[in-house]
Amino acid sequence: MLQALRALLWSVTLSIAGVAVGGVLPVVRSIVGEVAGFAVVALVILAFWYVGDRPELVRQYRRAHGQCERCGYDLRGNETRVCPECGTPFEARAGAAVD
Repeated sequence: MLQALRALLWSVTLSIAGVAVGGVLPVVRSIVGEVAGFAVVALVILAFWYVGDRPELVRQYRRAHGQCERCGYDLRGNETRVCPECGTPFEARAGAAVD
């Protein structure tokens, strides 16, 4: 029993070290490694896209909901065309929904 366990650990150690032992284990490790590598690269690309595009998404959301694009202050009913919270000028939208 101990000798079988030692042989199994040795084969796994050789597989991890990159030595082709034969059988299915190295092929499975290779496929899993490729998929994991692809997933990591895809997540990094998505993270950069999200971080890079997020400010524009926030501005679009705030503009559509009658908020200041810079600080998010509710500008509905404000007729000075300047945000009272942060001082950012804005243009009143034609046909903006009034709640």
